[in-house]
Amino acid sequence: MLNTVIHQMEGFHYDRSPFARSRQDYRFLNGILDTRQGTCYAIPLLYIAVAQRLGYPLYPVLAPDHIFVRYVDPAFTEQNVETTSGGKYFPDQYYIEAFAVSKKGMKSGSYLRALTYRQFLGQMLVVSAVTHGRNGESLKAIAYLEKAAQLDPQFADNYDNLRIVYTAMSEVNPHLAVAYREKAEAYARKARALGFVDSDHVKRAQEIRGKS
Repeated sequence: MLNTVIHQMEGFHYDRSPFARSRQDYRFLNGILDTRQGTCYAIPLLYIAVAQRLGYPLYPVLAPDHIFVRYVDPAFTEQNVETTSGGKYFPDQYYIEAFAVSKKGMKSGSYLRALTYRQFLGQMLVVSAVTHGRNGESLKAIAYLEKAAQLDPQFADNYDNLRIVYTAMSEVNPHLAVAYREKAEAYARKARALGFVDSDHVKRAQEIRGKS
């Protein structure tokens, strides 16, 4: 029913244009409601907002560089819902291969587990952190990212995001460069320990799948 209403009746769809991910309006619900299109963050956000109001057991699931949703009900065998493909079902193995999920990332629970709504709030904070970072508000971005890691300490990408910000700050703050680099390295170790997979690995995995 969700698939039918959202995609077929209301016409919401995935924006495949090259610059879709950089669009500010796709990071919040009002943006996707206004445009009726979005990314793999915005469309799952819409699904979850509707599901919460209906009382459906639908929860976000994180893969490297991707989000989908899962209908958590033991009576429902095909639980994964790929919101960027009209709500199609794909098994976990598809996401493991298509998004280069590491064995360590699976074992740690960093990827492919259903999040609680509280944990997903961390992802909303990450979205806001990116905006603050682009506006030169590095300290505010760090505060949001650290809170995101506190809400969901299992997700490797939270620590890699902190690594990126601290590395950038070390390059523009010579007096604190050593301290910032040490923080960046500590977060990088946390990310690796949880099986972090970067977007380049995801791209290569998808290129290989496209050629096969």
